[in-house]
Amino acid sequence: MEFLNVDYLSKVLNLLREAFKFKKHRAMGKFMAIVIGILLLPTFLIGLIVAFYSIMITFYYNVLMKPVNYLHELVNKEGKDVHPATQFVIYLVSWPIILLLYIIMALLSVEVIVTYVSLSLITYIWTLGGFKFHVFVKEEDNISLEVNGNYKPSIPFVYVLISVLGLLVIPIVLYLILYYFWLEDIFAIIYVILILAHSIFTILYIVFVFAPNPKIENSEEAVIEQQ
Repeated sequence: MEFLNVDYLSKVLNLLREAFKFKKHRAMGKFMAIVIGILLLPTFLIGLIVAFYSIMITFYYNVLMKPVNYLHELVNKEGKDVHPATQFVIYLVSWPIILLLYIIMALLSVEVIVTYVSLSLITYIWTLGGFKFHVFVKEEDNISLEVNGNYKPSIPFVYVLISVLGLLVIPIVLYLILYYFWLEDIFAIIYVILILAHSIFTILYIVFVFAPNPKIENSEEAVIEQQ
């Protein structure tokens, strides 16, 4: 039953605080950070919508969970201080109600958890892996990630270059070719395919290139190198 008493609202807010530190974006040049921010803007906007819903549902979850816990504690406390026969009657009447309330909260917690998982995954993408990857929460989890280095210029440059080619240059060339052959009507379908391909490329590039970088520098080694 521990998962029912996790403060999901504080976990969502903590996730958003880490996300809006933009640690990975600060580890590259301002121009590249702005361009990448523009390219990831749709994901960012989706993330804001999911974040708003997460805050709302976790807030109501916390509000509803408090009276359930209070009723549970009250029944336990009162039941221990009365005659066994009276105790039996109290439990007989109250426990089915309490059990029903816990079942309702357990079902609601499924939606809360799924929403948090969605928020974590989407946020991980637009922050370029700006916090420790996770999908489920625990009370003592620390998702903060140390970023004390800078990206090699080639890492953001390659992503921007491929994105510009895939979303702008190649579509223009394809449209001109299709237009020449009177086939421009199918361009919309091709462009949707290009967007899907770019989305897959973005996820893979962030997970395998942006997220593991920049490498965390050893401060002692850095001091030795400077000397």
